[in-house]
Amino acid sequence: MDSLETLKSRLTPYAPAFLQLSLWASLWFSLQPGNIENIGSATSFWAEIQNLRAGVPLLSGLVGIVVIGSGLVNRKTCKGLFFGPLSLMVAYGLVGIVSTLRSPDFTIAIYWVGIYLAVPLVAWAIISRGDPLARASNLLRFNWIVVIAGVVVLLVVAFLFLNLHKIILEPSNLLECRLRSPFHGESWFALTSEKLRSTGVGRYAAIAGILALGGMWHGRGRYLWGLLFVGAMLLLLTSGARASYVGFAFAAPLVIFLHGGWKAFLAASGGLAIVWVIFWSFGLDKTILDKCLLSAYDPSSSALRISPTSSATLPALDPTPDPGSVGDPSSVDPGGDQSALRRSGSGEEEPDVIFGRIVIPEGIYSFSGRTVVWKASWDFLKQSPFLGYGFQGDRLILGTHIHNAMLHALFQTGWIGFIPFAGALIWGWILLVKSLTALSRLPLVHKRLLIQTAGVLTFLTFRSIWESSGAFFGVDWFFLAAVYLYIQLIDSELTKNPKFAEG
Repeated sequence: MDSLETLKSRLTPYAPAFLQLSLWASLWFSLQPGNIENIGSATSFWAEIQNLRAGVPLLSGLVGIVVIGSGLVNRKTCKGLFFGPLSLMVAYGLVGIVSTLRSPDFTIAIYWVGIYLAVPLVAWAIISRGDPLARASNLLRFNWIVVIAGVVVLLVVAFLFLNLHKIILEPSNLLECRLRSPFHGESWFALTSEKLRSTGVGRYAAIAGILALGGMWHGRGRYLWGLLFVGAMLLLLTSGARASYVGFAFAAPLVIFLHGGWKAFLAASGGLAIVWVIFWSFGLDKTILDKCLLSAYDPSSSALRISPTSSATLPALDPTPDPGSVGDPSSVDPGGDQSALRRSGSGEEEPDVIFGRIVIPEGIYSFSGRTVVWKASWDFLKQSPFLGYGFQGDRLILGTHIHNAMLHALFQTGWIGFIPFAGALIWGWILLVKSLTALSRLPLVHKRLLIQTAGVLTFLTFRSIWESSGAFFGVDWFFLAAVYLYIQLIDSELTKNPKFAEG
């Protein structure tokens, strides 16, 4: 009995943190659920569980409201916690509530804006009691643990089911950046029953690689971090996720520079240059460029197809697009020729050739068909410029994903919602740069965490050019919300408590 009491006394201080992180974990648990409208009518027990998961973020958001409200009433929560980049993202979400009036499907729009707002509500609820900075740090660490665990699982799956070992034994295939040919086995999309795309694998791998770079700078566990980095790079390369390549290419040098200064940065750059010269000598650079970075867009296999999924009539919508536009979804046959899409990768024009050996296919300029979707979304936005078409408006109207964070936010909430969304990113970077100026004086634990945060924010910022990072409920939003909150609290601590920077 005494031993049980001793154990209880030791665990009691950690109970609140455990319960609050469980609330954050519930958001991760609710990714890719079933349909909340089908609760009670599922054909199997598993399907019913999937449908129930769809309601979890709404319940978590309600719990967040209760916790925040209780703290404010009892004056245990500082109102200043709610003033930062994350508050602007909430403003963007609140505009989304009004934008549901322009949505072809009110039920879908209000559900998606509800679960979007649940993320900051849960985050604020977690930090509203106790030490806000410590709890925001725990949120970040929780995200990092999920990513690292996910990458380890993906590596095991890749070895067992996607023949990754064959790629390692024949490196020339590794440089083709794909797990899609018969040599490599099934793709991630097919293997996971269309739940996980290669772009998602690339995102997890890139973030794990960023974290591993920082881990390798410290003696403790350096070799384990090195193994994680190698595994993450294998997944990143074979994912073919070019947006993740670009994001990692900018984030990794920043992390190296912040940890090791100019010497480390120049050493890493020199090493990369030597590797590229070796590749050039053996002609391997052409394999990487042709098969990976500059692979042409194939319209027959693209997921970027413009075909509306809603039969609802759009209010006051003029469906007539500009000349040459594919903005009218009624004019696009999802099973037809889609000539506007095919023109971007059909090879009808002669490809560009640089240095007499680098062939740039014409389709690459469409960013795998994204420019067509961007043009279509812009044409529709002209009919509702101030409020947009509500959350999931791109799916309902275009039948596809916009794949650009700024344009996605603009399409969902119009200019009224776009301003706080873009402002949050700008504000976040301003606070990050301010905090980095005091990096050398920060306590070691926050120094490492701030560098990781800087790397992840850099990655998400560049990724947002080709993906909709933070514009809707999803993994990127979990990362971005925690990053914004941590950066805000670090800056606040540095401002209010100068001794904090002295360690």
